[in-house]
Amino acid sequence: MMRLQKEELNRRETEQLRLKQEKLELEVAYLRAQINPHFLFNTLGYFYNKTADTHPDVAEGIAALTNIMRSSLKKRGPDGMVSLEEEIEHIESLISIYYMRFNNNIHIEYSRPDNLLGQRILPHILITLVENAFKHGELHNAVYPLKIKLTLDDSGLHFYINNKKRIGPKEISNGIGMEYVQRQLENTYPKKYSFEIKDTDLFYSLSLHIATTEITLHDQLLYN
Repeated sequence: MMRLQKEELNRRETEQLRLKQEKLELEVAYLRAQINPHFLFNTLGYFYNKTADTHPDVAEGIAALTNIMRSSLKKRGPDGMVSLEEEIEHIESLISIYYMRFNNNIHIEYSRPDNLLGQRILPHILITLVENAFKHGELHNAVYPLKIKLTLDDSGLHFYINNKKRIGPKEISNGIGMEYVQRQLENTYPKKYSFEIKDTDLFYSLSLHIATTEITLHDQLLYN
């Protein structure tokens, strides 16, 4: 009995130390988040102003990147969600950045509904999936373009991506993005989503369905 009590005491102490360490890491990350973005956005603003007249395409890319990064630091509402419109705007900003990076020499089939029905969604899920496709997909093949499709119906949101795998050097990836997506989906939409991945030698595709929540008039007044 004494041995078990001692083991339980050690376990609790270890858990408390772990929690303290996590709290400290969060506090450090919070301080970094307060300092770095201020400097970063000021610098991006400077670059935008310097290039707006002479290189408008570069300035447009800087504005798109700033928009995406600002969203990642934006405080969320009580439900932790953002409007689907906002999430899609960031996807389209990312697409425009890649077009500029490769001088429009990439092939993407992208479609989305015009009416988003006031839907709300967990932030950074869709754009993370799109970014993953850009990292690993073949973007220069007109026969097999990167396909990104989003639709809405009564059951919620359907998101589909298909890309031919790139042969040769790929952008560096640590796999954290996909782990983040699956963990967040499970935590936020338990038993209310489906996420399927098909990974073959030549192609990679994923299909995501999640039930989104309809925005209320109060939310519209709060977030607009």
